Amino acid sequence: MTPVTIAANGAVRSSNAVTISTTAAHGFVVGQSVVIAGVTDTSFNGTFTIATVPSTTTFTYAQTGSNATSGGGTATAGAATVTIKATSTVDVSRSASVLTSIVTAADPTLTSINPSTAAQGSLFQDVYLAGTNFISTTKVFFNGALVDTSKITAVSGSLLRVRLPDSVLATPTPPAGVPITVQSQRGTPASPTPQPFRILAVRPALVGASPDSGTQGGAAVNFNVNGGFYGAPGPPQLPAVTAEFDGSLHAATVNSARQLGVVLSAADQAAPGLVSFAVRDNSPATQLAAVANFAIQPCLVSGQNCSSPTPPSIVATPNVGMQPGAVAINTATGIAVVANRGSNDITLIALTSPAPAICSPPPATFPGVCVASIPVGTSPTGVAVDNVRNLAVVANNGSNSVSIIDLRTGTNVPGSPILANINAKPFSVGVNPQTGLALVTYQPVAPAQGTNVASIIDLTSSPPAVVGAVTVGDGTTPQVAVEPRLNWALVSPGGRVGSLSIVSLGGRRSLAIAAAPTGAVRAGNAVTITTIAPHGLITGQTVLITGVADNSFNGAFTVASVPNSTTFTFAQTAANATSGGGSALDPGLQTSSGITANGALRTANVVTVTTTAPHGLLTDEAVLITGVADNSFNGYFTVSSVPSATTFAYAQTAANATSGGGAALYSNPLATVVVGNATGIAINPETEKVMLADPTTNTLTFFSVLDQAVTNFAPDSCASTLTCAFAAAVNPLTDTGVSVAPATNKASIVNPRATNQASFLITTVDVGTGPKAIAIDPGSNLAVVANEGSNNVSILSLGAVSGPGAIRPLHITQLALPRDRQFNPSNPTATLASTADLTLTVIGKGFVSGSRLRLDETQLPAPTSVTDRQMTVTVSGATFLTSARRYAVDVLNPGGTRSNVTDLTVIQPVDVTSTGCTAPAPRAVAIDAERNLALVTNTGCKNVSLIDLTSGAVTASSPVAVGSNPQGVAVISRLGKAVVTNRGDNTASVIDLTKSPPAVSSPVTLGTEPIGVAINQDTAQAAVANSGSNTVSLFSTDTGTTTPAVTTVSVDQRPVAVAIDSIRNLALVASSSGSLNQIDLSQGAPAVGQRYSCQQNPTGVVFDAASNLFVAACALGNSLTLVDPVAQQSASLRVGINPTSIANNFHSSTLVTVNTASNTMTVVDFLDRRVRAILGMTGSQQFSIDIHPRSNLAVIADENNNRVLLVPLPR
Repeated sequence: MTPVTIAANGAVRSSNAVTISTTAAHGFVVGQSVVIAGVTDTSFNGTFTIATVPSTTTFTYAQTGSNATSGGGTATAGAATVTIKATSTVDVSRSASVLTSIVTAADPTLTSINPSTAAQGSLFQDVYLAGTNFISTTKVFFNGALVDTSKITAVSGSLLRVRLPDSVLATPTPPAGVPITVQSQRGTPASPTPQPFRILAVRPALVGASPDSGTQGGAAVNFNVNGGFYGAPGPPQLPAVTAEFDGSLHAATVNSARQLGVVLSAADQAAPGLVSFAVRDNSPATQLAAVANFAIQPCLVSGQNCSSPTPPSIVATPNVGMQPGAVAINTATGIAVVANRGSNDITLIALTSPAPAICSPPPATFPGVCVASIPVGTSPTGVAVDNVRNLAVVANNGSNSVSIIDLRTGTNVPGSPILANINAKPFSVGVNPQTGLALVTYQPVAPAQGTNVASIIDLTSSPPAVVGAVTVGDGTTPQVAVEPRLNWALVSPGGRVGSLSIVSLGGRRSLAIAAAPTGAVRAGNAVTITTIAPHGLITGQTVLITGVADNSFNGAFTVASVPNSTTFTFAQTAANATSGGGSALDPGLQTSSGITANGALRTANVVTVTTTAPHGLLTDEAVLITGVADNSFNGYFTVSSVPSATTFAYAQTAANATSGGGAALYSNPLATVVVGNATGIAINPETEKVMLADPTTNTLTFFSVLDQAVTNFAPDSCASTLTCAFAAAVNPLTDTGVSVAPATNKASIVNPRATNQASFLITTVDVGTGPKAIAIDPGSNLAVVANEGSNNVSILSLGAVSGPGAIRPLHITQLALPRDRQFNPSNPTATLASTADLTLTVIGKGFVSGSRLRLDETQLPAPTSVTDRQMTVTVSGATFLTSARRYAVDVLNPGGTRSNVTDLTVIQPVDVTSTGCTAPAPRAVAIDAERNLALVTNTGCKNVSLIDLTSGAVTASSPVAVGSNPQGVAVISRLGKAVVTNRGDNTASVIDLTKSPPAVSSPVTLGTEPIGVAINQDTAQAAVANSGSNTVSLFSTDTGTTTPAVTTVSVDQRPVAVAIDSIRNLALVASSSGSLNQIDLSQGAPAVGQRYSCQQNPTGVVFDAASNLFVAACALGNSLTLVDPVAQQSASLRVGINPTSIANNFHSSTLVTVNTASNTMTVVDFLDRRVRAILGMTGSQQFSIDIHPRSNLAVIADENNNRVLLVPLPR
């Protein structure tokens, strides 16, 4: 057939119909096939069926796409048309006809493929083939093998989408790859050269496993591991990985590319404890592994369906002081610390095997200082241990003080006991040894003033001091548990109807210190710090200086003066010096409002405080007044009224007076959860499950930190073994809980993973009289019960004391980093990439002189110090810490005994400041996996940063200038294009990444306040959510240099985010009004079809290609909404606190939310619809995260710190 030339501007698309004008008569008829090629706007090119023929030089056909005009190129007619008629054999009167074009197909050509790389073991990989003359019968060959036609979609005459299945991806290719080719139906080979495609071995992803635990000597466990890159289920099975349990190879079944099945026998569960399991890629060249833990509960009674039970037993009952009511354990030394309310002291007990004993005299086998008792304040009711610093923190209820005891010497540290800013009746205390921060709670006093408060103490400052206050419940016996990895304290309601309070101990702002020599100047024992940006500090606040080049400047100090907005001073006795760099950490989530001169006025027993700026306080919140010139104003109080934004009032019985100066410190919990009247509280940091004991309703409650789910076990009468429980403890190594009940003098051993009452209670044990407190030493599996009525402690073995049935001999329970090397106070177990060596403190049980710490199975040099419970190891920064990586950390003992695993995360920061813009405020992230490139919008700089994910550095062509206030960004890798929404000027910028440097098109005019954007990978159509005009703008990203036409779709109020299902051509738009709008983009006039509810402010949405579901983040509901666009149904899934950004990697079954209010990141096992991890992390409020599909690396926009973080996801 002879091609007909298309006129200039002779291709016009309007409302999804194309009109072609030719320079001469075309001779085409309705129903005939026509091939359009060479049009300047390539979106017009392809094979189509003629719909109408208005004239001899015009014809039309249907095509879904944005309105556009172009021209040039040719139209080539098919050879002929025929009518095919089908007639029913049952009823010959019924028939149907179709007009079919018969064409002589031109030979296809293949010019490129995208992506050209996939991960070994993937579920599937969609590959786009670009070329010419593609039709529905075009054949595709992968490495010489014909691809099933059901896996091939002819998107257009110039684009094929090929879905490579798991069976093809299970085996890695040679480094040069294997060929992808195309042929015509008659077998003519494609031109030019075939395109190479590579399958690379990657570290398997391990996002979670079920079940979490088994029972010692119990039945075999069918253990499923979820993640990705596991291979093909077959038949035949084509595994890409192998499975190991406790270092031994185990047979595994590939249930799917994202799930591995392993059977754990009774022999695998021979001893209780935490055991590592690994999934390792089977490529001989890499052998990369993902590792996690499996808990084995002790076999205590036959009712657990296990063999050879060993009932729990009391191994010692040493007498202590009078009325012991609190206990804590230093797991680094094996010392139990018992607080004796009646004798005003603490008793130390060495948990040595086989006979724990009072430290009088110290046992010969104990390696440290061990004294019998140490005097503290009056009526100590709470005690906690900082096992990194070897300190005991004691709440003295009678003397309104907190004692800090150095357990190495048995004496108070300088500045102890703390009296300043300690409220009346301190009752309980919890400590995070990772950060050296403690939380003290109080009992109510009459009149009730400031009793709904808790105090934050910094144990690292010299002397230790109160650095903040937080509002909590006002129960009579509030107790504290600490989640060390998140730096959270959890406060029980305290025996009164109320809520569990989740308190952040950290969340401090990091203030960059100016470079030497002006950043840190010490003269005359006074240090002046100059920060790069305004610091917001006030006199009297505690500030942590870290990372200054001259290490003598580093430490915790009290601000002495604030000369201006970028300088502050503190006292330090040392030689004059100058230095710089590093950072200052302020009180973070603590709000600090300065009080004006004469701003404290007390009249008729009511104090009115006037602040220098709006304070944000509400009625009934707690506030700490400190530093007022008239000291009688200082203390803890409860706000009674808020007359204005800069004034608040509280009651205080005292003489009328006027004063001023000082500050008001206050903060609120991250969240509160209704859990009844619970008093006792404990947490398992392995499962992130909190156990609460409620003596009022006789209930044990479990609360998940991961998704806030609450499970109650049915109440019973007080005669029951579970009832009237006052305190609780958990062994994280065995996932076993214990509660004690003063009314029954019993300890109840329970199964936290139980799903019903029948399997919950394991057994009970008689203890002493009036048990009031319990703590568990994980490594020895001993529980220490403080019996207030009998003045002794019951030391309870939770299984066999020795022999083959005893707890596994080697465990890691804690990995501690120096405070100045912690990523931030909300994630103290991660560190930033650095070439500097890192000192790790490893705490556990079973270490020996030949123990070696391993990072991803690489042995480190011998520890610099080692005891049975603690070792210190140096990690080479140059070898291990220069780039983003999550290391599996374990200990290997001589003879091959290995511990459980923990992890060390290295987070790589990327500075996105640039010349002329020091405050870019990065907002959104999108990844081009083919180019291994992350694109980050910078709202403060009107530009986009390009980050090379291979090197972790911005590219030479970065940044790329775009419009005003850029927000969202999306990528279509096959075209090398990115779309950026510019909220400030109501446009979109299209970046061409194929150019060097990248080129930016003329702005595309959109609706008002464009924010979110997504691109259909098939049609190249972009969809933008315009939050101000309540519309979605649709336009093509494949128009060459021509500015595309824009189609507008009306949606619900305040649309902020959008995602696209490219295969079905559907969009889901999230509107902050609380709705999700589904739009069929294939319609001639797209409009909202189905609506779904996401009542609590949806802020982000993604599409999961494996499940074919949209997933929206409902920020204020702490949940996700899952939408099935075909069935038009939705479901909900609970996640972290305040999810505002969302990303998904279906290859690894991993979905992640960044949670703004709680400064955390939630990791969801999307295969099981289950939250598996929560990490301390900050990001921008929207679109702050994307995940690389092959490496499972998260890229996060850290807006507050003007940087991007490269974060390897668990595991």
